[in-house]
Amino acid sequence: MTALIVGGDYIETFRRELIAHGLKDVEHWNGRQSRFAKRTIPTSAKLVVILYDYVNHSVSNALKLQANKNGIPLLFCRSSTHELRRKLGELALAEPPCRGGDPLPFIASLAAALNPPIHPRHPHA
Repeated sequence: MTALIVGGDYIETFRRELIAHGLKDVEHWNGRQSRFAKRTIPTSAKLVVILYDYVNHSVSNALKLQANKNGIPLLFCRSSTHELRRKLGELALAEPPCRGGDPLPFIASLAAALNPPIHPRHPHA
């Protein structure tokens, strides 16, 4: 699945967040010039993220109309990875990445897999 990010200059953290949520490829448009309003959303795009701090209004309105017409999910967020992560969680594209939580069940299952129980030797062997 491909995502389109519109706006922003440094999007590497956004790219990593989208990839962590199951999107395979991320395309970026800076969206500051009005000529981006005439571009069409790529057919491979399954999600459009508009960083509204950096986008021309005509561009965001044109992309919103295109996304709604094509049934593509659209997220508006500031240039904040935390906000993007929260909105992706609400959208539920894929299994959210492991972030924090209680590591003890994972460690216990890993230890059990690596260290099988030792059975006592048969007394008559």
